[in-house]
Amino acid sequence: MRTITAHTSLVPYSIGDNSFTLIGLGHIMQGLGLILSKYGTKYMLMFDFDNVESSNMSASFYNPNDINHSKSYEFNRFLYDQSPLDVDLIYYASYHRRINEDSDLPQTNFYIIGVDSGDDRIEVFKSIKQTIEKNKESEYNQFLIDLRVDFNFYEIYGVPLNSKEAIEEYEINLETIKGAKPDKPCGERHLINTVFDVGSIATRLILSYIREEIPNDNINFIRGDSINRIENWLFKPRSFKREETTPENNDNDTSTTPEIQQS
Repeated sequence: MRTITAHTSLVPYSIGDNSFTLIGLGHIMQGLGLILSKYGTKYMLMFDFDNVESSNMSASFYNPNDINHSKSYEFNRFLYDQSPLDVDLIYYASYHRRINEDSDLPQTNFYIIGVDSGDDRIEVFKSIKQTIEKNKESEYNQFLIDLRVDFNFYEIYGVPLNSKEAIEEYEINLETIKGAKPDKPCGERHLINTVFDVGSIATRLILSYIREEIPNDNINFIRGDSINRIENWLFKPRSFKREETTPENNDNDTSTTPEIQQS
């Protein structure tokens, strides 16, 4: 029998006490799913209609024995095995099916989208929006995290689902990707370091929502490059200034050090 490890108590405003629905279990979702499991998340639902393929080996946690098996089942099993929690505290459920406009989704705190095409993303959001509208009286604080990845580039959208303005803004964005499809299989478009970058940064966004560190009335957007640098970050950049070198503290050096900008 597994027991709770000490590190789960170190996570403030515990991620683990929130519920998550993961939709699309290819490369995009791998890093975030692992982090959620390691943080002691108790309740996760996982949806994917596809099977594991050989192309998934390069940037995911699937292994060759998983090929031709359901992604939802195999990812569920992987995350279950990674959790530090006692088995009696975990509820992870897998569903081998596609989510579309007519799908009924359960109520959870976070909905994470990691599908490939623009049209699939639109269908998934229609289902999420329908779930929200059916449960208007719910006291849930609910958020959507949309993960989009292509090779080393990624975009992450955070949408507070209690905000009508944020939903409308997100729907306008979805119109711009209608009909968009990847030109290569995910195994040829994703890097394993991008998978980890996206998982880590999405976790920071989730924690920011849980801690109420950022406004809940508009979209939060992050764009990055896992090979070069993050181009646009959630928070304002900070500037640091080194102490100037003067004759008093260094008789051999009278130069000054320019300000360093961190972005």
